[in-house]
Amino acid sequence: VDDAGFAGLDPAQRSFVWNRDPQTSFETGIDSLGRERPHFFAVSDAWPMREFFAGDTVPFSGAQGGPRPVDIYAVIEGYDPDPVTENGLSSFQYRPGEGVWRTLTDSLIVLENYETANLFLQARATDGLGRRDGTPAILPIYVNRSPQLVDTLGFEGGEPILQFPMQDEEIRLDTILDADGELDLRFMAVDPDSTTPGFGYQWRTTGFLYEPLSQILRAVGDPARYTIELPEEWLAPGTYELGVKISEVVSGQESQRFLETTVRFHIVE
Repeated sequence: VDDAGFAGLDPAQRSFVWNRDPQTSFETGIDSLGRERPHFFAVSDAWPMREFFAGDTVPFSGAQGGPRPVDIYAVIEGYDPDPVTENGLSSFQYRPGEGVWRTLTDSLIVLENYETANLFLQARATDGLGRRDGTPAILPIYVNRSPQLVDTLGFEGGEPILQFPMQDEEIRLDTILDADGELDLRFMAVDPDSTTPGFGYQWRTTGFLYEPLSQILRAVGDPARYTIELPEEWLAPGTYELGVKISEVVSGQESQRFLETTVRFHIVE
């Protein structure tokens, strides 16, 4: 401000940060291609400790006797860019996904008894003054991914054999009436983990109850063909939704991993 009281139009500025947030990461390893990537470890009663990398799927450990849950281990690393204590960090926190953060006294995360999971494991460090990492480290982990529907079941005479009904498919009313109100379904699932020896297919037209699993048990690679009797109120033009549930079956037992979806189709004149 000058003697006449006029203030400068371009005041000087200075910015600073006091106590920057710590940086967090997951321990890394060298994968089969020689790349350094975040890794984790898993173990079950069916096999010893094995190394996996970010985004890998821990296979379903179903063997003779049924499912074998897995335990998962991951190590957190971190540093404080402006440490005020001897080791820079005071603690670590983690959570398997959304939800409450859990505090660790060391840097080892242990997740126990998983038969199935889609995890985006998060971790963050806390510095000596209590400031937490604002950008937590994320480690994707999958255990026995869910089955997936395929819309092309195979080929016959050079032509594709398709799922029936497809999403938003139009079905003529007269073809259903000619079949005495029955609809011949055709679906097939695949396991993205390639570890499931069988699937169980179930269907529902109303409510929440499915047809019994034992009636439609199929082996991997076989399309499920099943005839359902449509409710009387469906025997008219309109839009209807068919419930589909596909369960992985291991050693004759239905596992916890399944896919539920709804196929909408239209009955037209």
